[in-house]
Amino acid sequence: MRLRRKLSFAATASLALLKLHTSNADPRYLERAPLGHFEVDYHSAFRMMRTDDYCSSAIEPESPIDLRVSKAHASHGYDTVRISIVSYTATAPMLTRLKDPEEQLIWDHSAPFQYRWTSQFDTGVKNARCVGSSEEGEGSLKSYSYTWGGYSESPAPDSKCLFDCQGLDECNFFSFYHNHTTKESRCELFKSCTECESTESVGLLQSPSNLIQDKDNNTLVFNNSSFYDGWTTTKKYGKSFIHTALVKIEPGRDNPFQVDGTQFNVKIPLDGSTAKFVAWGDPCISSKFVGCSFGKYFDAYEKSVNMINTLAEVDGDSGFDGFIMLGDNFYDSDGTITTSFWKRLTLKAMSKPLIYVLGNHDIWTGGAPAAGEVYDPLQYSLQYFGIDTVVSKENGNYFDYTINPDSPPPGSGKKYQSIEATSSIKNSIGWYKFGGFGILFFNGAYSADQMLPYFQEACDFFHESVNEEETLLLIGHWNGNETIQSWISPYGGQVVTPRARELLLDLPGCSHIGKRIIYFDGHGHTNVMVPGDNGYLAGGHGIMGMSPHNFSVPVAADYGFIFTRSSPTHVFYCQEVFSPTTSLPSDVNEFDPETINDENHNAILDCVINSGIDKCVFDLCERWTYFGDEEEERSVPDVSDNNQATLSIDNRAIIMFAC
Repeated sequence: MRLRRKLSFAATASLALLKLHTSNADPRYLERAPLGHFEVDYHSAFRMMRTDDYCSSAIEPESPIDLRVSKAHASHGYDTVRISIVSYTATAPMLTRLKDPEEQLIWDHSAPFQYRWTSQFDTGVKNARCVGSSEEGEGSLKSYSYTWGGYSESPAPDSKCLFDCQGLDECNFFSFYHNHTTKESRCELFKSCTECESTESVGLLQSPSNLIQDKDNNTLVFNNSSFYDGWTTTKKYGKSFIHTALVKIEPGRDNPFQVDGTQFNVKIPLDGSTAKFVAWGDPCISSKFVGCSFGKYFDAYEKSVNMINTLAEVDGDSGFDGFIMLGDNFYDSDGTITTSFWKRLTLKAMSKPLIYVLGNHDIWTGGAPAAGEVYDPLQYSLQYFGIDTVVSKENGNYFDYTINPDSPPPGSGKKYQSIEATSSIKNSIGWYKFGGFGILFFNGAYSADQMLPYFQEACDFFHESVNEEETLLLIGHWNGNETIQSWISPYGGQVVTPRARELLLDLPGCSHIGKRIIYFDGHGHTNVMVPGDNGYLAGGHGIMGMSPHNFSVPVAADYGFIFTRSSPTHVFYCQEVFSPTTSLPSDVNEFDPETINDENHNAILDCVINSGIDKCVFDLCERWTYFGDEEEERSVPDVSDNNQATLSIDNRAIIMFAC
């Protein structure tokens, strides 16, 4: 085993950050906050245990089954949910309704993922290289070298290597080497890997005589310069399959089911009764693909997992009913980050009905259509979450796969960049009733003309189902106002959420609901009420809010979640962590972690464990104005600059519009 001296990358990080904010050549750079950069040591955010052979950081899942639950589209009736299992085998598990007598149910759709995220991987073992296999002559599949062309070519240096392993059924491991200065890389694919060599991640080469040998003793010659280099070995969990079914349940009570011996309960509130949601947007826990300003500082991975699992443990009336994710979910290109999070969720957490919308980074990893490329998710990360949409309304299917993003239909626009060339709009829009809320979720990357027919159908439903005391909750990603369309457009948003609300107000069936139409969105990296638009921004969950002009002015280091309940409607903001705005520098090396205050995160956890959710929300969270109450006055912030509106709440200077 050869050990190499490890060097600090502080100086290089500073230089990289300087280049980051002065270069306009690559649209991805515009998405990088000053406190963010590509993390060489991105693995450390996940706190994974290496296996004894040093070849895997695979997580032992909290639950024996990888479960998804969502409310079914309105056309299937109030008493229908979608239950899904994500697995690594084509063999469908047995789904049983536990009643007297038991009833075995049939999956409506059981198939492998298509186009993207077709396999799942761990996040890799840093400083490890596969050197041995138990299958002599069958371990190594192929190896090759290439020069990474930067973010305009792929979201990360190892994207090509992972894609190749994903496309080979027999590939179960890959070892990847990257020189962070010369960008030279090497990929080695393996059928099996039973022995890994531990290596130091940093080497200092000063002359061509410093050569590196690959596993076949071939010499890799690199430029005569100092560089940071390192190997990472990544394990494939397996190919991705989804097994999903629409199932009738009895609202207002626990409905017990079993999948291959694992029991779980599914529950939705009675129609018109109190419904409670936890919502967050833009969760950022790793800087592998996009600069995650506070993911590591705030320990966003552990805090997010612990909070949602703790909240889910509360049973009965003091618990919550559903979980909303508002887009830019983990800033994940290939599914490795998302998988690492979902494996940490308990069965109770996964049993909560999920509402999931796409953000710009969930479609184009770099955040902008102009940066779209073959390695991006291109909406197909949706397969992983088991959401029921208008697709099932039309033919009962789970997903519309008619658009192949690698070979889009003629006239759909530029491949990997036009939203119409990625996936069907039907996969990302849906509506239904949930307790005392009408729910409408949508994808703002499409145009108003494309969405209006669906909005009108939804309003026809809400006209009959949402009464004068209930609230219509609109759920999107892009925040802002169309007066700054030039600011929104580069990041793929054609209809920002406030604009979508305006569209609903003009449609028969929704216009009578009026100010009781409120919205949740993300995109702006902070958490704040938006009084002028009847909305609530919840995009502060690990990434820093920035001035929209040049990404050089940090304005918010705010982390938390929204808690809302219906019948009557209340909205609370539960701030977990913050750093005072006055403490925010523009350079990562100048940030003082001592300024971070996470006392409320710990207080909420302790309180929920001892007293349930409701009491803790009222005691420890900030009650925000519900804009549907006639007696409450609303004030519109003074917008002296058409590009930005700001207001100050406590320790938070808040931006209205951001990426």
